[in-house]
Amino acid sequence: MRARVQVKDNNRSPSAGSIPRLPPPPSGSSSAPPRPPNPSPKPHQSITMGGSGSPSAAAHVADTRGEDAPCEEEPGNDEEKYQHEQPVYFPEELVGNWLSFSCLGLYYCYKISLRGCFNQTTAPTDIILAVKCDMGPEFLCNSFNLGGVEVTVEYVRIIHLNQEQVIFARRFQTTILSLLITNDHSEVRDAIKYFHELQVSVGVVYLLLPLVSGKIDWCSIKFSTSRVYEATEKDMRHCHSCKHANVLQTEDGSFCRCMLQNSVVYTPHNGKFYYVTGFRDLNANTPLYLKDGSVVSNKRYSKTSYSLRLTCENQPLLAARGLFMVRNFLHKCYQEVKEPSNQNAVEWPPELYRVVMAPVSANTLFSFSFVPSIMYRIKCLLLSVKLKIQLGPRMQQFNITALKILEALTTKECQEEFSLESLETLGDSFLKYVTSQHLFSKNKLHREGMLTSLRKKMVSNTTLCQLACNSKLVRLEFLGDAVLDHILTLYFYKQYYPECTPALLTNLRKASVNNYCYAHAAVKNGLHKHIHHSSSEQMIKNLENSGRSFLGPSHGWEPGIGLPEHLADLIESIAGAIYLDSKHDKEKVWTAMERLLGPLATPETVKPDPVMELKELCERRKYPEPSYSLTRDDGVGVTRVVAEVEASGTVHSRTGKGRNKDVAKVLAANALLKELKAAAVS
Repeated sequence: MRARVQVKDNNRSPSAGSIPRLPPPPSGSSSAPPRPPNPSPKPHQSITMGGSGSPSAAAHVADTRGEDAPCEEEPGNDEEKYQHEQPVYFPEELVGNWLSFSCLGLYYCYKISLRGCFNQTTAPTDIILAVKCDMGPEFLCNSFNLGGVEVTVEYVRIIHLNQEQVIFARRFQTTILSLLITNDHSEVRDAIKYFHELQVSVGVVYLLLPLVSGKIDWCSIKFSTSRVYEATEKDMRHCHSCKHANVLQTEDGSFCRCMLQNSVVYTPHNGKFYYVTGFRDLNANTPLYLKDGSVVSNKRYSKTSYSLRLTCENQPLLAARGLFMVRNFLHKCYQEVKEPSNQNAVEWPPELYRVVMAPVSANTLFSFSFVPSIMYRIKCLLLSVKLKIQLGPRMQQFNITALKILEALTTKECQEEFSLESLETLGDSFLKYVTSQHLFSKNKLHREGMLTSLRKKMVSNTTLCQLACNSKLVRLEFLGDAVLDHILTLYFYKQYYPECTPALLTNLRKASVNNYCYAHAAVKNGLHKHIHHSSSEQMIKNLENSGRSFLGPSHGWEPGIGLPEHLADLIESIAGAIYLDSKHDKEKVWTAMERLLGPLATPETVKPDPVMELKELCERRKYPEPSYSLTRDDGVGVTRVVAEVEASGTVHSRTGKGRNKDVAKVLAANALLKELKAAAVS
């Protein structure tokens, strides 16, 4: 079966291999970035760390620390269909393990430059992206837009790095991205604590190196995070030019002014991070004007408000601002970049600060705030190139850019500045044109009605789906769903028609072709124990402890109600894989699937779908059509649906609760059915 793509960790060109599918990271660690072309990116989803401590690209980064959040659209019905987890694919150029990556010696370098009207004093620095192999001709020089900022990625050269330099660089990017993304002291500390563990497990691996005057800023990379949290390297707190002069006392020891001038600091009393902008000619005894109109000194305010006793009263105040916000700059709502507002600016005595990174410039911090969005775009472009290669020589003969391929894969729900809508309209028009021209020239005696019928058949969704299937572009569960639908419907038709009514035939099909049935069959046959899923062990425990029996028939809605949808995907994927491996032999698919899904529904055992049964009952009794209202529960992953019917002047309503809208709706309809039937009897 071809249901799983293996990760290949080798130093090959982009054209030589398949797209790696990464296993999800363990619980408690950051994951690889799931995003477009899945629908509706959610701003609350966090960025990821490549499974091994290296923060990697995620375009849907948390934007909870500031204003100007993306204008979120209400989720529609289509989004509900995609709530189950989707596989995360990464281009092999960015996949490997840190142990082997650190020993490569030679790395392909690409310069990332940002240009635009930033409307602020801070200007971005360039960044070097170092990867294990050549990313291909698309990245000799490639440009794209991020919220009004022009990003250029261009190949520079191959450089040599020893293992120590790789470790330093990894620690630097781990620290700086953890600071910008999480804004949480404990998470930053933990990210740095485990940076030295060079895992052999497969994950996302690459280096991001800041540039200063066209050269890699090894000073910041080596010293900015060296032992800061451990506070053991006293020499790292002074620059070479003023080791014993211009020293100021901070919360965790003494630092020279030069180090503090370019540093990220943490204030334990309010749990926030800042970057230092300079020194004020003021001290702890300078009057501080509070919002209530009172005036106190910084020294007294620190003692009364935070129980902090300042001992170095004459030190100048340290001016600082809140860190730059990491946003989803791929989102079309972001059209300009703003620097932190003055509301995030503070002027406090140095003794209130704890140094986290030094030296690191504000320009470097600003550049790295774009990194998650930039790396996500690079990842998607690499996958687009891979798709073009997989489509074969016919596709490669055309000069189609990776960005245009990505546009053709991006739905409108992704909320990016481009989507497939325009290309879809153009493609639909073109298909209509070429098929009309072909049919007109080949069928000279046919009239308009016949030609129209032939054209519809040639460009129908069914025909186009078959073409995609022949090109192996359809996901196995999508293909399996279509195959199962067809063979089961054909079975019931041959078995019971024309003796049974069309309504009964429909009920037989609905009872056997649904996710509830497939999910139950997967568990009944023990397939759930072999699924590759981030929470498979927990899922197995939950199923074993649920007290449910999976020994009976799988058909209908009751046996598999509430089971995870990816269990149903497993049955569909198996059907799709058998269909492909058997050279489209539907009989072989039927032989295998009848064993998994049996016993199948019969006219005597089939139970109608509660939603349909409720609708039919209302039609028979001349009640208004049932209404369903969707509400969200406080519980994670819990959905409530209220079903309501007005019967003879009385409003009857029942609530269903489930893991998604469809489950909750079925349960609500079933409960309301029982109430209406009981009311009729009484």
